[in-house]
Amino acid sequence: MKPLVNAINALAGNPEPAASSKLGSTNLRRLRVGVYRATYEIDGVTVAIKILTVGTTAA
Repeated sequence: MKPLVNAINALAGNPEPAASSKLGSTNLRRLRVGVYRATYEIDGVTVAIKILTVGTTAA
């Protein structure tokens, strides 16, 4: 879980890292770190990042 927390903290400097992917035509993105996934939204007006979900992949 610590690598995911570190990746989420790094979003402040780079909200669209290579490990993330855009979800459709919205401001939603998915961040993949090992078995963990986080879905987040970038609000460009206030330059805010909202973490919406955190979970693991089905193994």
